[in-house]
Amino acid sequence: MSSPSAGGAASAGGGGSEQRPRDGGGNDFMSNFDPDLIHRVLLADPADYHELTLSGAPRIDHTPTYREFAKELGFDVGGDGPTRGDDDDIASRISRTMKRAFLDMAVGAAEGEKPAAGGGEGEKEEEDEDEAQDGGDRPPATPTNLEPLKGMVLELHAAVRSLIPHRTDLHGRLSDEDVSGVDDGGDVFALVPRLIRAADALAQLESEDRSRTTRWWIEMAGPLGPVEAASSAGEGHGDGIGNGNGNGNGLSPPPTPPSPFGLSPAQFVATSAAYLHRKAEICSEDVANFKLGNVLAPRIAAGGLEYERSNFRRRFGDFDSDETAPVTREWIRRLAAAKTSGENAAERREDLRAAEGQRAAAVRTVGWVAELLFSGGGKAEEGETAAAAAAAASIAVPEVLHLDVRNVRMIRNTARTSVAGSALALHACTIAGVGDGVLRTDSLPGDVRQCRDALVHAMANRAVGSQEQYERNVSNAVIKLARTLHPSLDAAKEESLASRTSAVLRGEDTVIKLLDSRMREAFRTMMEWEPTDRERVPLSMKTGRVLSLGTQDKTTTYAAIFKEAAKQAFEKKGFAFYAPELASACLQAARVINLVFVLYGEVLLEPIFSQVLEG
Repeated sequence: MSSPSAGGAASAGGGGSEQRPRDGGGNDFMSNFDPDLIHRVLLADPADYHELTLSGAPRIDHTPTYREFAKELGFDVGGDGPTRGDDDDIASRISRTMKRAFLDMAVGAAEGEKPAAGGGEGEKEEEDEDEAQDGGDRPPATPTNLEPLKGMVLELHAAVRSLIPHRTDLHGRLSDEDVSGVDDGGDVFALVPRLIRAADALAQLESEDRSRTTRWWIEMAGPLGPVEAASSAGEGHGDGIGNGNGNGNGLSPPPTPPSPFGLSPAQFVATSAAYLHRKAEICSEDVANFKLGNVLAPRIAAGGLEYERSNFRRRFGDFDSDETAPVTREWIRRLAAAKTSGENAAERREDLRAAEGQRAAAVRTVGWVAELLFSGGGKAEEGETAAAAAAAASIAVPEVLHLDVRNVRMIRNTARTSVAGSALALHACTIAGVGDGVLRTDSLPGDVRQCRDALVHAMANRAVGSQEQYERNVSNAVIKLARTLHPSLDAAKEESLASRTSAVLRGEDTVIKLLDSRMREAFRTMMEWEPTDRERVPLSMKTGRVLSLGTQDKTTTYAAIFKEAAKQAFEKKGFAFYAPELASACLQAARVINLVFVLYGEVLLEPIFSQVLEG
């Protein structure tokens, strides 16, 4: 792939803060990419390259329909009112609010604003123009202005063209001049055939699965404009669509058909243009991610290890310097002291010095799991309180993990939430008098599974306005679970359960310490896990382990087998409600520490161990 293409992909995958130096050779290719993207490629199994994205966010599996998109923005496009994403984070809510404000501005301009009598707030112009003069107590309505809507269609043209940047011979099929020529005072539905033509071009560039919703929109919008005429636009016959005032032959325009879903014409055009633009963005992301997974990732993986080591030396110093990576050195000293203290200290020290496998295991179980993933003693952190967040933020992450701070945070948060949620579920089982069997199996009755999903959702949905509201929502989910397990639950027990819920969420419940210990044990076990059919070899800190089985079958990849084993391990410990999430987090933990060995085991960690143990 040429450098311009690679550079374009890199710019879309931003997110890291390190510079991208060019030092000749293969690094000229690597310097096109964000260090975070390179690191994510190195963490991935080649069988999973197809799941990589430039942004680092999960792939968009669900393709939104027009109706879903409009409802998400708060438009009433059905009989059940608008739907807003109440479980989104603050950033998503702000983005959605800004999009809605922009669309309202475009709609208001297209419909014309009618100032209220006495200089009050403006109102939307009624369809009956005579009503604007009724009684003489209102000023005339502001003339309609389609410029904002036309601008949205022109932006859609640019987005579709960007999907095929080198096919300039096809760019003219979408005529900007034709859109600009629509009369500002004309019928807003005159823009519909232009949208249909852009949608048709987009559908031909999308995957078959993605294009279904685009073609559904085309079928829905077809009766609103002269689609046949629109098909000839961009081929020298743009005037066949008309300019929005008539049909081009001197006759009066036909009656305007009703807008879908009861929206006003301007609302339909605005939401449709925004929807198609979003579909174009998704298509662009799909194309870029396909290139990443099938073309770029193998090349990045080939040169990524040495490139990361080079960046590490540039940022922290040479590997053979005693001044390099002081936090990492102190980390190794602490875990070495933990493994060689107590009775028979000298003998244990000699065993650790002589056995590379023991040193690697110490890094995995003590340095990684105990010190970094579960530091804090398992008390205040479990409730996700402000103090817990401060404690997590204060952890000194070793330099060898400087690109994995986000992974450390994700794993810690998943473990904390799972401990708290499982503690709540355990209390519900105890109050209901049914034991903890449902917390140790994935085979749940349908109603219990629904309660599980509701609890997981309530625990994850922290953007509800206040801590009190959050605790109330979680408490309701826990009580519902208890009622499902024991339908005749009395009010006193419900009140007791609500009190225990608050204690758990604030990290003040004694059950948390027990479950935290179980969580640590499960993570420690899985950090040393190997597939049963693989020949066991001593764990090497210089080379790590091969976390790949060389298969493309999704059911037999290392990741699939590992997650199934982890899922069973967490279920046995009483974390069945969160086993899938914990299995994924545990797999990422195994990948992170293994990559640390591959990158820095021989050049940095082993020399530090030698200094510590021989000193």
